[in-house]
Amino acid sequence: MKNLILIFILFLSFISVAETKEIPYTLEDRDRIIRLESKVEEGFKAIDAKFDAINAKFEGIQNQLNLISALIVTLVAGVLGSVAYMWWDRRLANAPIKEEIETEKRKYNTLVVALKEYSMNHPDLKKIFDNAAIL
Repeated sequence: MKNLILIFILFLSFISVAETKEIPYTLEDRDRIIRLESKVEEGFKAIDAKFDAINAKFEGIQNQLNLISALIVTLVAGVLGSVAYMWWDRRLANAPIKEEIETEKRKYNTLVVALKEYSMNHPDLKKIFDNAAIL
């Protein structure tokens, strides 16, 4: 235990000696630090210039991507507009045809009803329709 206390006291004395020792600072050290600061500042300026150049390139790429996306949106809108126009035009063109078909269906149904009624009074006609599976 005594040895441990003795080592601790010696250690504290060395620490106090190390703290009191002064480091000489000369004009050469001052000039060296000034030169080092100027080199570091020049290096930072060069790095800033390179980052600015890289940012300019990225901005150019971003502008091109914006243009491409605008062109794609325009193309898609044109295609969808064309498809919508074609659908509308076909629907408009088919409307009279559908109306004519409905008119013809009504005439056919009326004719079938009339023939059924007529065939009830004429057995020979009813036999012909039954054999042909028309009515």
